[in-house]
Amino acid sequence: MALLGDGVNIAYEGGSPADWIELTDLLDLPMPPAPVADKLETTVHGTDGYKTYGLGLRDVPDITATFQFEAGGSSATAHLAMIAALEAQTELTWLIEVPSNTAKTLFINWQFTGYVNKADISTPINGWQTMTLGIMYSGSYAFTSTPAATKIT
Repeated sequence: MALLGDGVNIAYEGGSPADWIELTDLLDLPMPPAPVADKLETTVHGTDGYKTYGLGLRDVPDITATFQFEAGGSSATAHLAMIAALEAQTELTWLIEVPSNTAKTLFINWQFTGYVNKADISTPINGWQTMTLGIMYSGSYAFTSTPAATKIT
């Protein structure tokens, strides 16, 4: 079945060394965890009448992803692990890969630690169920802009 997301991968680390467990059947990931810097006013008297600004600390926004959920499907184990991570308040290492070529063989990626702050499974409608996953950033942020092969095997 063709799903939206068009080659975007999302996974969490399942062990050490890095053993990435992919959350498959991604329907929607509106935006990757791109940080936004605070706007700090730096105006001093005697300037030319305009306020001036600098960049402050960067805030990494929460991420929301939607997946097709099938209770007996091949992806159910990883999806249900997200509910367990939410209940146990387990901090996970995350990897999001976005394809950088049309063949979807090279990716830019974001890697960070975060907590599952939402893992809701919808009621079925015409045989379809979805899971909405929320991830809250907690630290260790890295963005790789040089395209490379997937880290998920």
